[in-house]
Amino acid sequence: MFTARFNCDKLFYFEEFENGSEVGIREKRFKKWKREWKIKLIKEMNPSWPDLNDNWNLNYNSYRN
Repeated sequence: MFTARFNCDKLFYFEEFENGSEVGIREKRFKKWKREWKIKLIKEMNPSWPDLNDNWNLNYNSYRN
């Protein structure tokens, strides 16, 4: 698993979906994007990059356009 292999223990960005097929499509698209675009997406949702897992009860989707 990616998170174990690369010692990922922070959550900076997430998206919610209604069903698993949407998730698979989004993940495939996301993997093709350049790092700079992914960082821009994270900054739009989480500008100061705190670990979102620490404040899981906040509504981060309200920050998205």
